Amino acid sequence: MRAPLSMMPLIPAATAMAAGIIFSAITDAAITGLTALAAALICAALKHNHTAITACAAAAGALAFGVGAPDTEALPCDRPVTLEADIKEVKDGDATRRLRVIPIRYADREESYRLTNPADVYLYVPSIEPYAEPGDRIVVTTSVERPDSRTYFPEETSEQLRMKRSGVYGKAFVKPENIISTEPSPRIMMRLIRLRRAITGIIYSSGMKADTKRLANTLITGNTSDMSQPIRQHFSGAGMAHVLALSGLHVGIIASLLMIILYPLRLCRMRIAASTASIILLWSYAALTGMSASVTRATTMASVLLMASMLQRRHSPANALCLAAMLIMAFDPMALFTISFQLSFAAVAGILLFARLLNPTTPRRRIVHRLAGVVAVSLSAMLATGAISAYYFHYFPVYFLPANVAAAPLLPLLISGAAASIAIESCGGDPVMLNAAVDRLAQGVTGIADFCNDLPGATIEGIYFSPWLLAGAAISVALLAYGLHCRRAAGLSASALCGAATIILGMLPATPDRSGIYIIPAAGYTCVAVATPGSVTIISNSGDRQLSEIAEREMPRMRDYMSRRNIDTLLTANRQADLPGIAYRYPTLHVGYRHIVLADGCLHTKPADGLPPVYVIICHGYRGNMKEIAEIYRPDTIVMSADLNPKTGDRFINECRQMNQPAYSMRSGRIPDLNALLR
Repeated sequence: MRAPLSMMPLIPAATAMAAGIIFSAITDAAITGLTALAAALICAALKHNHTAITACAAAAGALAFGVGAPDTEALPCDRPVTLEADIKEVKDGDATRRLRVIPIRYADREESYRLTNPADVYLYVPSIEPYAEPGDRIVVTTSVERPDSRTYFPEETSEQLRMKRSGVYGKAFVKPENIISTEPSPRIMMRLIRLRRAITGIIYSSGMKADTKRLANTLITGNTSDMSQPIRQHFSGAGMAHVLALSGLHVGIIASLLMIILYPLRLCRMRIAASTASIILLWSYAALTGMSASVTRATTMASVLLMASMLQRRHSPANALCLAAMLIMAFDPMALFTISFQLSFAAVAGILLFARLLNPTTPRRRIVHRLAGVVAVSLSAMLATGAISAYYFHYFPVYFLPANVAAAPLLPLLISGAAASIAIESCGGDPVMLNAAVDRLAQGVTGIADFCNDLPGATIEGIYFSPWLLAGAAISVALLAYGLHCRRAAGLSASALCGAATIILGMLPATPDRSGIYIIPAAGYTCVAVATPGSVTIISNSGDRQLSEIAEREMPRMRDYMSRRNIDTLLTANRQADLPGIAYRYPTLHVGYRHIVLADGCLHTKPADGLPPVYVIICHGYRGNMKEIAEIYRPDTIVMSADLNPKTGDRFINECRQMNQPAYSMRSGRIPDLNALLR
């Protein structure tokens, strides 16, 4: 039966706590907290107890944000410090290692250490030595920089925003000789990371196939670093991305395994001991895998269920879900703004709201009811998360339902079999037949993802819409839930109208085609991006071999702009290009009757029409002086490209000042408005 509202008192409190965190992020935590606390006191005086408790929850959210949110001013930037930090993640590049670290404390040159509490920091080390792994503590001398908040192309996401979404505060480049020491960290969470690495080592030393090992490592430890990008894309395209991210599905399977293992305790009438051991082991597993929002949510809900069973009390899944949300927000208020938190809680809320109503069979027919339940659960989860997923990832998997229904019975067997195989091998056994069975199961799951991803029209690409339309989708789902639960035709009609209006508005072109010219910072050469209706072209003074590298590197910067306008290919040119209203003949970019000159290692003659250029961009490799540039080109403005050596750029700026020639450097943060040439 559906639980009455009196059985779900945590829904208003959890909602108010989330609202307190959101308002604290927008305004000020102290103001939000004091306002909510004052409202709670007034409501308590008026004997509106439920409202007072809700206001107290909002004040608790503001307090959690004020205390738990990273302090962006806690670590000094742009000056040398000795930084002590714990390594959270390591990614190896071709010649550079990127360490994601948690700063612990820092010291200036001649001062004692001070504790710090910023978000994580990226350390870039141009070497694989000295050897360091997640779970170690590293001490380095470096200068932390804030990520660049500027954007150079329309609808580009700045580096600062990208890193902020990942919870990263800053970045630093560390020379190998500036690494003072690396040693195992004494913190408990770092020890758990080292334990997870040890489990990964056991998995990779097993007798399973290589692809099965990578998949088993992802499903058991949550470490996706070894999964190749094509496999991730196939799972995402099939609507099975949640399989590669630890969630309630994985925790539920682990909980079932624990119940089977601890079943002898229940036979001995030690039910409380079995439930207590299950709760402890589940939380140990959650801590081992990094306490992600989805795992913490599932573990909390499972713990509430087990505790209710021990105490022989009624259990409300909605209350358990709200309690999990409140615990996560209390200890990590910034988790509310992460995609993982939003998708995880929306999926479970959708299952609680719709799964029972969408199942057309009765519980008396157990087998048919459970099979239909798999379909109903998949539909319910996608109903609640489809709009959120499309908003963040800009695509929608069409065949999510058959993919998940086909993979659902294989996943419990795969995870259980892999865990059993690892346990047997760690004890000295050799489960050859079990490994072969696990390999077949892994091939089956991967094959389902590959098959559904390769079907015609597997995904609807290029979905872009505003947050307001996301709110419209949420309202539509809420009205649908109201109509189904209360059996009101008005609710169903309102949901259909709201959903149709949201879809129609989302299909309208929100971003018209436009033309523009933009200087893009690059290393070793200068790039100018030209956007015209239907195309984007990067014009560079680089060699032919670098053009493909430029396109690959700059594609993430321009992906949103191109996808919203159905532009498939990023074009490049280094010698000549003909675009609507724009022509490029090295080294001159002709825009109507005006010109932009890319001055690199050689001096060039004036444009054929003799008109002076509006801009001359001094590029890497130029060996002349500004007097020569002024005499040859007579430009309106000289721009120092971002790829210039800083000392050389400063010298050129000083030469321009002595001649009273307008000039500035892109390193100073000023970006020329080249689009004025098109007006």
